[in-house]
Amino acid sequence: MYKNGILRTLRLEKRLSKEELCEIFNREYKLKINKNMISKWESGQIVPTGIYLSAYARYFNISSGYISSLIENSTLNEKNLEESVDEINIVKRLREEQGLSQEQLAELTGYKTRKRIEEIEEGISIIPESRISKFVKILKTTKEILVKDNSESKGKVSEKRFLKPDIILEKGRELYFDVINLNKIALHYYENEEEKIIELTQDQLNEFNKSMGIINILFDSPYITKADKFSLKREALKCYVKSLMNKE
Repeated sequence: MYKNGILRTLRLEKRLSKEELCEIFNREYKLKINKNMISKWESGQIVPTGIYLSAYARYFNISSGYISSLIENSTLNEKNLEESVDEINIVKRLREEQGLSQEQLAELTGYKTRKRIEEIEEGISIIPESRISKFVKILKTTKEILVKDNSESKGKVSEKRFLKPDIILEKGRELYFDVINLNKIALHYYENEEEKIIELTQDQLNEFNKSMGIINILFDSPYITKADKFSLKREALKCYVKSLMNKE
């Protein structure tokens, strides 16, 4: 089994869950990929080849040869990856022992989606101090076992938070998208290592969706793929949210 972080990094840099990446590959490239296959590729149990490697190359705009070389020779941050496995497994193992899905744990701990649980288990986010007691109660553990030294955990996660922010405001605040659809747009940022949630109001959603209708008309061309249109929408959304937040 190889130690490989490139496939996971590519996915997380676009803020995609494994399910979302499967949906894109299946829709855009007529494949039949499931979450289990993505997990095995990212963990190194199997190596993506042929049409699957081509899908990665086409979607992430990187040559398949370059991806292959990174997979074969990847030794980046081995120590951090090994350390993160233990941290990831703490929450994941306790959750699975209780027979809970990520969606169920998210709901019980006050999150609106399972994305934050997934990030905590992957080691790129921490459990906020305000929610530690909920995790302790639901996972039937102790604070010491769950986070060990919380201040140390914060430092490690800060080092591992390699995702590029989706938006950087004028005052330097970094925003990350959580949910993007017609009915909801949600983001989060960190303030003193505490996670803060931002959700667009219905009026703001209506305004953005109306502007996107015009953009879709302008870019209604057979030469523009659905993936390109999604990227255009994402960039337009970044500009819109940035203008809203900078006014505050």
